[in-house]
Amino acid sequence: MGIAKSLGAETPFASVAASELFSLDLSKTEALTQAFRRAIGVRIKEEAEIIEGEVVEISIDRPVSAAAAGGSSVPSGVAAAGKAGRLTLKTTDMETVYELGGKMIEALGTQGFLALFTGDTGEIRAEVQEQIDTKVAEWIEEGKSEIPCTEDDNIRKILDISRATPRQHNTRARLITVILRGATAGRVGVPVPNSPFPRAAPRGGGGGGGKTQHSSVPPVEGVAGGGTSYGWVDGGLQGSSLGNGAIDPTKVHSADLLHVWSMPSTANVNQQEAPRPLEHVNLLAARNERESFQIALRPKVSWATSGIAGSVQVQCTDLCSSAGDRLVVGQSITLRRVVPMLGVPDALVPIDPLNSQINLLPGETSAIWVSLNVPCGQQPGLYEGEIFITAVRAEAESRGESLTKSERYQLYRKLRSCIDIAEPRDYSSSEEMVQRLTSASTTLRRMLALPSFQDCQDNNGLGDMMDEDIMNNVAVRLKLRLTVWDFTLPLTPSLPAVFGISETVIEDRFCLEHGTKGWYDALDHHFRWLLQYRISPFFCRWGDSMRILAYTCPWPADHPKANEYYSDPRLAAYAVPYAPILSSTDAAKNSLRREVEILKSEPHWSKSYFYLWDEPLNTEQYDVIRSISNELRTYASDVRILTTYYCGPSGSELAPSTFEAFVKVPNVLRPHTQIFCTSEWVLGTREDLVKDIVAELRPDLGEEWWTYVCMGPSDPQPNWHLGMRGTQHRAVMWRVWKEGGTGFLYWGTNCYEKAMIPSAEICFRRGLPPGDGVLFYPGEVFSSSHEPVASTRLERVLSGMQDIEYLKLYSSRYGREEGLALLEKTGVYLGPDRYALDHGPIDVMRGEVAIQKKEAAYRTSGRSFKKNNQSDLADICGQESQQRATFV
Repeated sequence: MGIAKSLGAETPFASVAASELFSLDLSKTEALTQAFRRAIGVRIKEEAEIIEGEVVEISIDRPVSAAAAGGSSVPSGVAAAGKAGRLTLKTTDMETVYELGGKMIEALGTQGFLALFTGDTGEIRAEVQEQIDTKVAEWIEEGKSEIPCTEDDNIRKILDISRATPRQHNTRARLITVILRGATAGRVGVPVPNSPFPRAAPRGGGGGGGKTQHSSVPPVEGVAGGGTSYGWVDGGLQGSSLGNGAIDPTKVHSADLLHVWSMPSTANVNQQEAPRPLEHVNLLAARNERESFQIALRPKVSWATSGIAGSVQVQCTDLCSSAGDRLVVGQSITLRRVVPMLGVPDALVPIDPLNSQINLLPGETSAIWVSLNVPCGQQPGLYEGEIFITAVRAEAESRGESLTKSERYQLYRKLRSCIDIAEPRDYSSSEEMVQRLTSASTTLRRMLALPSFQDCQDNNGLGDMMDEDIMNNVAVRLKLRLTVWDFTLPLTPSLPAVFGISETVIEDRFCLEHGTKGWYDALDHHFRWLLQYRISPFFCRWGDSMRILAYTCPWPADHPKANEYYSDPRLAAYAVPYAPILSSTDAAKNSLRREVEILKSEPHWSKSYFYLWDEPLNTEQYDVIRSISNELRTYASDVRILTTYYCGPSGSELAPSTFEAFVKVPNVLRPHTQIFCTSEWVLGTREDLVKDIVAELRPDLGEEWWTYVCMGPSDPQPNWHLGMRGTQHRAVMWRVWKEGGTGFLYWGTNCYEKAMIPSAEICFRRGLPPGDGVLFYPGEVFSSSHEPVASTRLERVLSGMQDIEYLKLYSSRYGREEGLALLEKTGVYLGPDRYALDHGPIDVMRGEVAIQKKEAAYRTSGRSFKKNNQSDLADICGQESQQRATFV
């Protein structure tokens, strides 16, 4: 912003972060090309009358045979001859219908908005670039346009693209000015003549003598790149007592070395996030709820000798109540480091409580994700604790000072000896095994007796391991308060949310053979890990034409593990495998019959469903679903089948329009589907269309309406794409609850590109929006841990599911209409493109639910309750949270 302002209002400007050049969707050349083209501005000298408005509807009349083929209301790849079209444009003053000619209809059909880009890669087509360049060059030569640009030839660069013609080279040279700003610009002397930024000037003093120059002009806030942004200074704090020499973090208060501030869980704390004042954290949570927040860290100076700005240690005390109850670090309190994916903060890598040291980079903001998990049996009340953030010496420097070379060598030899002793082998006798283990134990005890471990011998628990510098108030202290409310969220989610896990991705990445012990262990580990997010996982394997084998339990129904899976109270719904979908043999059918016979006699049978086909498109595929349904109904008359769809079957005369055919699908699949699962993409922002869908269902026959998202909808509607707002991720579940769906499906949580080793770099699938189908990552990508790594988006799925429980509690007392009114009056969610953009309204809504719950409890006990009564509010929310509770 600082650069743009200094160049003047007439100069087009576009900034590019280095992370954008390493996108998995675009080549580096294409990413640079698009960035340069965004910075091109053409001032047109001709005048034209332009009508701006919202395109409400595009309607094209075409033959009935074409309409019956299904698909979009705007045809694609068809000739425009014989068609008539109308475009409805809505402005602030009027709404007008314009007739479309044949050429416009053909352009809409063959090009559309995405035709500028090449199918899988997202790159702008070369022929489109050439046409634009040629047209701009003609306008310039004819004097119809001019290019606003800076005139400094010293910083003017020519975009050299191999495929460009000489004429295009000349055109782009006149259009583009490049200003390079890097993290090392203040240190290596990048020549930027006449720069308005003093720290971008060469640091050497001419002639090779070289005194470092320091300017008293403060750095520009908001400019990307180390050395210029948010108070970053290479040579120490100007005017402070730190001076310009090496900084010992043990002798300087950490507040002088780094910025520390807190952020809500709905914030995307990117690398250029601006520092804010440090405020204490006050959280509100029910029992059986997880509440999270973030700690943002940004270095002011460098105190490390390596390429990093420095290291910090983050430690948290247990949270304690006045009654002596505790929330323990490592059990109820977890800390995770937020790691960017494609430049977007997303992966949450666990921090070891015994070694909670992280590195900070110059000129970049890092974030720590702190989660508080309140157990079901936790006593209500106010819990308090502290988080200490301390600048420390880097691990390599600390290790070098704590152990001499001979000590390190001695330590290595003894560890190597223990490994050799404990190696698996065939023992000749049990006595030999005991002797070898005793020898290893003795060696380890000798190692622990070394002077380097003396401090550890005196400590008795994590709470006592805080370094002496923390006790001496060198650390930045962040007070943390959590008010635990006197009600519990249900263990079984009120909304069945079924999320897919690709078994083939697990097999490929972890090199597991289907059906082996390692395979079962891996699936079991993923299943149990995902249950904590209030979702009901199912494993899936895809066949041809979108056939799908979906199952929740990898073991057969007569296996002891099966009942353990299906009876888990955290599981709201489970998929029963239809094995013949991939192999229609007699053995597969007999196995299916036994599976259904066992499960239908169990109390949890009401949670079961079959997921047979994903998004059927034509009458043949619909016929297959009906055929399978007839087979299943011979095994159990109350079987439930789930079918996802976004359109009606092509090749049928179901309805005159595409949307009407979509709405009429229940009439085609009844009684062969009980759970009709429709795409939110179809609805767009038209919430009024929900009543048309629901009107076709028969609840008296056990029919339900679920929804799903896949690829779309896109911004600004709620979804889980990488880079969307945090509230946008959380709003997916707000939308489900407001629309009245009784369940939700998401197609994949680990559907990244194929890899053959666990630690392989994560690549999102081509052709999909970044992050679509990926909500967690393999732990091996980030460390030696085998534990899956959650994304911030998965955490926001959990938050949205918890919000549904709050709304359910409120509606159970006051009715659904009052629950809907609560969403709107607090500003949390009004529609698919109208929802809270910051975290405040969310706490207001949750606080209102808690107040009503407490008010009901007061009335039951015969006490009077007043929202404005300070003691009553303190009883519910704690003194620090009264403002939030009384806002409504």
